[in-house]
Formats: sequence, structure tokens, C-alpha cells
Amino acid sequence: MHTETPIVCYYLYSMVPKRVIQAEWDQCLSEIRDRMHAEDLFIEGGHPFSWGTDAIPDSSFRSNVPWIPGTKTQGVSKMPRHLQNCRRHFHPEVAASDTEKVKVLTAQGKRWGMFKEKWGAHAHPTEVCTFDTISTDITRTVSTTRGSTNYNASLTCAELHGFSNLDDRISIKDSSGNTILSRHSPQAGGRFFGYSRGASSSTR
Repeated sequence: MHTETPIVCYYLYSMVPKRVIQAEWDQCLSEIRDRMHAEDLFIEGGHPFSWGTDAIPDSSFRSNVPWIPGTKTQGVSKMPRHLQNCRRHFHPEVAASDTEKVKVLTAQGKRWGMFKEKWGAHAHPTEVCTFDTISTDITRTVSTTRGSTNYNASLTCAELHGFSNLDDRISIKDSSGNTILSRHSPQAGGRFFGYSRGASSSTR
């Protein structure tokens, strides 16, 4: 089966487990499809009516470096490996026959801000560059890619690798770090690992 990766997700931390992103992506597309169907947007847009009742397209996520025509990559190979990995961004891979449907759902979801609700205010899923992409869009994509890479690097360098010690009891402190505002049991969720080197367990 011929597949394509028509969308790239910028400002989405590249070390998040793919299965988590996959589940949230499927949920987003499902909600977008249902809302578009309820508001007859598929028909208004000249798309098949069945798109509103069909299952969302099957997909799998890849972590790739976005391809941008004319981008210079000299010197990248000399960067530390963990920083090179920061250039990778999530791409949902779908059957070529579903590419147009995924593009339509993604574009409408962005208009409604549904990806930002799921992934945060900076999340920016958008179409990948091709040889048909106009120069102004390529310039904008270069800037977006650079910003998203820096976003990944800032989290990676701070050693934010995800949640750990889910059974730990944690303390939430004020900005001075001296006064405990509240304590949370495991039922309230885990804690982030390592905001900085040498951080105490209560402030991680």
C-alpha cells in the first residue's frame, strides 16, 4: 500500500511516546469529523458526504526531520546526537488515498483550535513542504521548524523526559521554593522528572 506523510506536527515534544500522540491524534480527528458532519461542512466544502460517517483514516506516527526545499544542513552532523534528535518532528503516515481527507480534517481542526486544546497553545500541525510549495510558505516553514527545534532542545536540555515515580507523594511550592502550598497523592498524578540537574525530589 502506498503511504504518505502529509502533515507535520510542530511544537510537540519529540520525546513523548508515539502511542500517546497517536491516541490523542485519533481522538482529535474523530471529534473534528463529527463536528464537521453535524455542521454539514463536508458538503459545503465539496467533499464526499461519506467522510462524515466513515471511520477516521488509519495512521501511524513517524519521527522524521522535516524536508524543506533548499534548506542547508551543513554542520548538523557535528552537533551532539541528543540535539540532532531535536530536529525530528512527528508525522502521521496515512494511505495515499486518505491524504486529502486528513488535510481537510487537520485544517478545520486548526481553525477551531482543537489541537491546541489537546497539545497546548504552541501546537502547530500543518502540511509538509513539497516541490509545489510557494516560496513564502517555505520561508515561513523554515522559521517554524527552527522554533520547534529550539522548543524540543529547551525541554531536552532541561532533562524533561516525562513522568516518573507515579507512586510518589509530591509537594507543590511557591516561587521562592521555601513554602509548601499543597501536597498531592499518587491519585493526583505523577511528577515531572528533573527540571534541572540536582533538583530535589519535592521540586521536580
